[in-house]
Amino acid sequence: TLSRGIPGPLAINIGLNKNSKDYLSDFTKVFNKFYSFVDLVVINVSSPNTPGLRNFQEPDKLKLIINTLKESIDHSVSSMPAILIKLSPDLNEHQLNIICDLAVAEHFDGLVVSNTTEERKNLKNTIYSSEKGGLSGRPLFKRSTSLIKTVYSRTGGKIPLIGVGGVSSGLDAYEKIRAGASLVQFYSALVFKGPAIVREIKKDLKQCLISDGFKNIEEAVGIDSK
Repeated sequence: TLSRGIPGPLAINIGLNKNSKDYLSDFTKVFNKFYSFVDLVVINVSSPNTPGLRNFQEPDKLKLIINTLKESIDHSVSSMPAILIKLSPDLNEHQLNIICDLAVAEHFDGLVVSNTTEERKNLKNTIYSSEKGGLSGRPLFKRSTSLIKTVYSRTGGKIPLIGVGGVSSGLDAYEKIRAGASLVQFYSALVFKGPAIVREIKKDLKQCLISDGFKNIEEAVGIDSK
């Protein structure tokens, strides 16, 4: 797709300030400023760095947020953005199942799996384990990938997933795809390896697909979760 002449999909991530008094109004105001310029709008209700934000992962609130945003769209605009919900990796199985069922029932455009974690058990060096806030990078990889498998299976592959968490190589991206991700996102790896990692991941990912006999990424999506 093309967003304002930029090749490829353009996305924005919307969260809330910790002092937000009216979450629906705040989400809607920002959404209305940007939706006509982008292809994807990610509604971030799962950052552990904003007190109380994760409470908006409750099904009734998620449904209300999505419906309110959709109702605010000016349908004279030529193309509508996909609206995705970004989930926490710290959800328990019951919470996750409820959200998955809601996503299917309400035909959500997609889910981002996952945000950063408050869990610290996967840290090799525990010197910083008492620090507060969301942990990203390698310690998040296994948990987020497992979560992708769970979500893909629970939704029957009906909801597009963006796989996030600890991706730093083509093989990492491939595991996310095989788990059920249609798109893969990374951020910590850019800090440690720089922008050149994009080319490296694409090259290695292509080799992974060829080695397993897949013609394209779509054929590999969710293969480990079926």
